[in-house]
This record gives sequence, C-alpha cells and structure tokens, in this order.
Amino acid sequence: MWIPRVTWRQKGAIQRAVAYLPAPIGGRLYYALQRTVGGLRLVDPEDRFRAAHEMAQRLEAHGCSLVGGTVFELGTGWRLNVPLGLWLLGARRVVTVDIHRYLRLALVQKDLAALRAAPERFASLFGRSATSAGFRRRFDQLLAFRGTGADLLRLTGIEYLAPADAARLPLADQSVDAHVSFTVLEHVPPDTLTAIFREAQRVLRPQGRLVHCIDFSDHSAHSDPSITLVNFLQYDDAAWARLAGNRFAFHNRLRVDEFKALLDASGVTTIVLEPSEPDGRSMAALKAGLPLAARFRGKPAQVNAVQQAWLVGR
Repeated sequence: MWIPRVTWRQKGAIQRAVAYLPAPIGGRLYYALQRTVGGLRLVDPEDRFRAAHEMAQRLEAHGCSLVGGTVFELGTGWRLNVPLGLWLLGARRVVTVDIHRYLRLALVQKDLAALRAAPERFASLFGRSATSAGFRRRFDQLLAFRGTGADLLRLTGIEYLAPADAARLPLADQSVDAHVSFTVLEHVPPDTLTAIFREAQRVLRPQGRLVHCIDFSDHSAHSDPSITLVNFLQYDDAAWARLAGNRFAFHNRLRVDEFKALLDASGVTTIVLEPSEPDGRSMAALKAGLPLAARFRGKPAQVNAVQQAWLVGR
C-alpha cells in the first residue's frame, strides 16, 4: 500500500488538530492515523523486549534483581512489551501507568502472534537469561496464551493504571524495587518530572533503583529524513509550544546536562547517566551553523547532539 510522505510540519499540524478534539474522540482518531500512516503500521516487539533486558542487566549491575520483585513502569503506551519482558525476566508484579489511556489489546495480540511465529528469535533477545528454567516456563506460558486482555494481566502480574498520575501513586511507601521507563521522560514537563522523581523516592525500597532510557532527539526526524535529530533546537520555548505543545507531540527538549541538573534538584542520586555518542549528522548540522535558540546556543555541540542516555539512580 502506498503511504504518502508527511513532512514534520504537516505531521505537527495534524497532531495539533487532533489534540483539540475531546480526549476520547481525539485518542481514537490519533490511534487510527498511527495504525494507517504512522509509527504503528509495522508492529514488532523487539525494541521493547531489548529495553526490558537492558533494564534488568543494569539493575543487576547495581545490586538489584528483578526476580520476585515489584517494578513500576512510567508510560505504558500502546502496547505491553516492556512489562511482558520484565515479567519474563522474573518480576512478580509490574505496575504500569499512563496519564491517558493508550493501551490497545489489538496491538498486544499482534505482538503475541509475532512471538508465536518466531519464538527462538525473540527468546534470543534476552541473552543468557533465556536459558533459565523460570524464563522458559513463563515464555512457554506466553506462547500458549489465548485468553482475554484481563486474563493476560492476571497471568503476568501486570497492573495497568490509566489515567494515572505518576506523581501521586496508589502504592505503599517502600513497595517498589525498580522504577523504570523507556523513551518516556522526554515527553514530561520539567516540573512534573521533579514531582515524579520525588514520588519515586517515596515508593522505592532503600535498595531500589531508577532505570530510565531518555531519547533527547527531535522525534519528528524519525519519520522525516529531511531534518536532523537537533532540528527542534532552532526554536525558542514559545515557538516550540506553538509547534508541538500538545499531548501527542510534546517534548521537553532537555539536554543531557539540564536533565542531570533536574535529577540533582529532585534529590535523585545519579549512579550512572550514560549518554550515547553524539549523532554524527546532528554534529555536522551544528558545526555548519544550524541557528539555535538562546537556550541551547551556549552548549557544546557534543551536548546538544546527544541522542539517547541511560540513567541509573537511587
């Protein structure tokens, strides 16, 4: 099927228009657009399963095991692959929340069908963990599963809460072993991030850890190759709010140094904040004189061009 190429400006205009609609209608329309011409056309659980494995490895490297533990995930999204991956790796309970209700059972069923079609390919994403008896038992249960969404949540110990406020969780003090997310924190306003991290301090056990992957890139560049991952750094906050100040496109544009300062101010002790190598195409654009808003102008190109980072904190 031919899919028209949409520029980042056209995509932004569509997102703004849909965001003006009442939430239930706008949400359904946005999902339909994502499924037909957007990022949900091709469904593959691989990236989120890899993320779950990476979270587990980073937790283990810092003395925190998933096995038998309780995990809180911020930002469920349309699918359940991070919680499912964490369950496969031994978590007893995964509480996953969204500020809006996005989860779609149809996509979860497609992911399970993909799993059944190539089980060894997906098991291999979990490395040596896939050889354990506990993993194989749960993996076989997932392959055999044919029930409802509610049945799947019961089987896997996953609790989906939406709409929910991650800064005011219905969880007891010191009841969580790990506080995680995958490419979510960049979509949260800084003041809200501070409140979320302070709530994390309440719900995490003394030896608990935060493990988050942050995507610092301009997400429009993922679908529009005409721009770089730092394209949005050209705009001041007012102009950016006009272009992307809606629930489908919001990006806080925090750079890795600003994010570290926010963690410090929130009381999070940063164990590791591991940025990726600066994106080469972005570095070239910055060195060629890409005009930057005042907020970003004084930063080294190496800071502005960081695409992603993993945080481990306590």
